[in-house]
Amino acid sequence: MERKIIKEIKNQFSFLISRFDFEMQKINFFDKNNVFNIIYKSKNVLIKIENDRRELFVRIASRNLPKYEIDLSIVIEYLNMYRSRKIESNFYSEIKNFEKCFYLQTKRLAKILLLYYPMILNIFHAKYYKNNIKKLDDFARKRAECFFNLPKDSFIKKAPDF
Repeated sequence: MERKIIKEIKNQFSFLISRFDFEMQKINFFDKNNVFNIIYKSKNVLIKIENDRRELFVRIASRNLPKYEIDLSIVIEYLNMYRSRKIESNFYSEIKNFEKCFYLQTKRLAKILLLYYPMILNIFHAKYYKNNIKKLDDFARKRAECFFNLPKDSFIKKAPDF
């Protein structure tokens, strides 16, 4: 199974290498339940493709601050906030066959990343990163506040001392 997974990701995300000068940096398998991550790196950007509990995620980070990853879905919402264009969510939990579930998610996420990568690069470019990441963080916080119906100050409250 591992070889099929790696082969499929290499195939679907090959544009990162051929068009955007990425290289595959690392492949990590964590257990027998197909939990893994694959890290691609370029001059300015790290892209991590992760699978956990049948769900595939793409996370993006600056090479300068690799610990601060942002999920692709949040970046896409941010890029589309003033446009009528929206990316529909797809849920694959109903698909019992892991290989089919994985293939459909991989294909979809690769297609979205290819479409948006030039705009994503502008956000994560080292020259503009600090300013852009603050805007993106503010957007993500407001999104969470709305989604979870949280008060505006809920993210900045200090945890109680124990």
